[in-house]
Amino acid sequence: MITRVGIDPGVHECGVAIACNHPTFALLKAWQVSGPVDHMVQQILDYIPAAGSISICVEGQQIYRSEKSKGNPNDMIRVAQVAGGMLWALVCESGATAYEIPLPRAWKGATPKAIHHERLKRDYPQWIDPVAAETTKSKQHHVWDAVGLLEWHRRQTQ
Repeated sequence: MITRVGIDPGVHECGVAIACNHPTFALLKAWQVSGPVDHMVQQILDYIPAAGSISICVEGQQIYRSEKSKGNPNDMIRVAQVAGGMLWALVCESGATAYEIPLPRAWKGATPKAIHHERLKRDYPQWIDPVAAETTKSKQHHVWDAVGLLEWHRRQTQ
């Protein structure tokens, strides 16, 4: 049994997707966790089965130098700290044996977010209901990114 976790990090909230195939159950869960890092980690750990191998993929952060960039690029430093802290805590607490921190261009290329999410829905329709079930429409883009990370990581590790 392999449990895969995809995380789209944010400072106060993260999109999360978990997939697990076990002989007696299957788990597809996609939602948004929020709060301080330790609280977000615990919300994720609550859904990771104790048995089997665990593989985690957290999006790496990148500062884009262009006029199209929005916001303060220094804010990405805090997101990177949260991503690293969550990954470290999840690996230590879950015993994960595989993990990756790809930059956005590595796992989704230069495809605009809206188009990429539509492709995920087309290629992985099993995720549509889990994403919609627990995430408000305005926050689903974070969760779809987590699904994309999980599925990209699955392809990389199979």
